[in-house]
Amino acid sequence: MVKFLRKILSKNPSQTKKIAKILAKECLKTSTKKALVLGLIGDLGGGKTTFLQGFAKGLGIKERILSPSFVIMKRFRVRENSCLNSCKFANFYHIDCYRIQKPKEILDLGFRKTISNPKNLSLIHI
Repeated sequence: MVKFLRKILSKNPSQTKKIAKILAKECLKTSTKKALVLGLIGDLGGGKTTFLQGFAKGLGIKERILSPSFVIMKRFRVRENSCLNSCKFANFYHIDCYRIQKPKEILDLGFRKTISNPKNLSLIHI
């Protein structure tokens, strides 16, 4: 497990989306044989979903990205043509733990399987 903590201050939603899009493109270049899991920490209304919208765009996802607070986990297909060579990731999972009360709740959604699959890139609101 690699832990990487970096703080970047954004001045507006447009800048937040741009930063996230750049990070997503870098993630697509990542060569690892494991799933890639990123965590976002922040208060309600802090820009996490805005960040996710830019991140999804960087992955080539055209669908509208909304906060999954009520469904907790959403899956999106990563577009193969968004990758330069061959795409390692097939799925992008957007997971929002805001309503999770007990670990069992997220485990019942197949969380372990999701974050263990090397074809998955997961971004989790913690």
